[in-house]
Amino acid sequence: MDINSQNIAVLFRAIRKFNGLYQADFAKMLGVTQGTISKIESGLLSPELILWFKFLKVFNIKDPYCFTYKGVEFGSDVFQGMATKTSRLAPGFVFDEKNCITTVRKVRPIFDYLMANNQKLLNKFLEKNSIAIELFYILNHPLNDEIVNLLFEFLDSHKFNSQFMNNVDFSFESTLGGFTDELQDKVGSSSFFSDILTVDGDFFVYENSSAKNQYFVSLLKKDFGKIKNLNSFDSILNYNLLFPYRAVKAIKGSESVGSPMIVQLKENQRWRVDYVS
Repeated sequence: MDINSQNIAVLFRAIRKFNGLYQADFAKMLGVTQGTISKIESGLLSPELILWFKFLKVFNIKDPYCFTYKGVEFGSDVFQGMATKTSRLAPGFVFDEKNCITTVRKVRPIFDYLMANNQKLLNKFLEKNSIAIELFYILNHPLNDEIVNLLFEFLDSHKFNSQFMNNVDFSFESTLGGFTDELQDKVGSSSFFSDILTVDGDFFVYENSSAKNQYFVSLLKKDFGKIKNLNSFDSILNYNLLFPYRAVKAIKGSESVGSPMIVQLKENQRWRVDYVS
């Protein structure tokens, strides 16, 4: 079983379960037999190109190379205007425009680390909260404040501290769909960090470029209300404010990125993290 077959198996299961389909129904939509889908989801068979592109079209998946990084993004209309909706991948939670504070993309590096280093513990967390593992393969799936809080409470309770965060892979192979060397050229563009932070309408942090190779992210105080009551507020805030800094550090190398400086700008009513690359 090669890595591409494994990745495609994961993505087929994730999309099928997200849509609440049995293998037979899924197969019918793609014009193949249930046996074919079973083999693909078991990693025993790679789909032919015509089936792969039909899969992308039928389920409105944006990137045909998503199998390389084991993550899919739906077209923007799939999650637009969420109002009191549930997800089959997290049936015990409500997702609406008020409580969805980020997306899977933001926490995917944490998920990847736990999958590689402590999958049993991760599985216990998911089982306890009735969250399907497939949710974390849909990068622009919204995450509400309750799920984010539960995740960071879980990390805090198991002593996943700042040292743990230093071991998390922020090379963004799984969250942006690009390998580190491919992202090098994008670092200098003014839109690069904006793309990381706002591609899914993530209002948790805001990015600006004030000068060449100088960037900052900020969290408006008016948005504190969205997360201030969460038990893991400090951990969540630290993770999000340092997220783009860690991206630059992973892509450009630690020696070429200055340390972040966290400041409170009272005049603009926001927190800000400054760093120079």
